[in-house]
Parts: sequence; C-alpha cells; structure tokens
Amino acid sequence: MELSALFSDDSHVAEAASIAQKLRSFAEEDIGRQGIAVPSVVENATASRGLEVAVANLQDYCNELENRLLSRFDAASQRRELSTMSECAKILSQFNRGTSAMQHYVATRPMFIDLEVMNADTRLVLGDPGSQVSPSNVARGLSSLYREIIDTV
Repeated sequence: MELSALFSDDSHVAEAASIAQKLRSFAEEDIGRQGIAVPSVVENATASRGLEVAVANLQDYCNELENRLLSRFDAASQRRELSTMSECAKILSQFNRGTSAMQHYVATRPMFIDLEVMNADTRLVLGDPGSQVSPSNVARGLSSLYREIIDTV
C-alpha cells in the first residue's frame, strides 16, 4: 500500500505530524480498551497484535518525521531563518511536548557545551579571576551576556 504524499511532502509536514500523532494515540487507546473487554481471546490477540504493529509503525514514522524536523531546524538555524525555526519548533512541540527539540537545541549550542565559551561567559559575568565581584559588575556582565544571547537567537 502506498502512503499519501501528505506523509512524505515537506510542505505538509505540520499536517502529517498532527495526523500521525492522533492515529498513534487512537491506536494506543484501542489497545488499552481491548485488554479490558474480551469477546474472544483469539480475535482479541489478532486485533491487539495488529494494533501493536500499527502503533510501532506510527511511532517509527513519528521518530523519522521528528528527526527530519530537527535537521530542518538546524539548517534554518545555520541560515538564521527565524520563521522556519519557529515553524519547526511549533511542529516539534507535538512530539514529547518539544522536549527532544529543546534538548537537541541546547546540545548543539557552544554556549552550553564548549568549555572555552562557558569560561568566557563566566569571565564576562564575574570579571577576571582575582577581581572584586560586586553586584553591579555581575549585573553588567549578565546584561552583556543576555544581549549576546538575544543577538544570537
């Protein structure tokens, strides 16, 4: 059976994500209901196995779609295309409430993973080692760091 272009065409990715998540949710609910009231054990086992396969296939598709969206988000981030980043983030929010998208974003930013960048940020906020740390210096440093983050995002 051939899938609709809806599920492979990137211009319909938001609709595909929504439909796939709803289908997966319905199938999971049916599996739960089938376990409660059983008219025939043999019929139930066959139907349940079919639904389990459907859920697994939908989950695989959702994972593949989520990875495509993360790649699209990364590419848009490199080009600083905020509208595409925003579109991807909205769609990705349907997957795990966007948790994997947020984790991926943080894990790919030098300010969170590069020790030299983190040390430079620390020096920016606290000043040079050995200097007097004062609330006004910290406030200035944080303000500068905040401006840098805003300029990046």
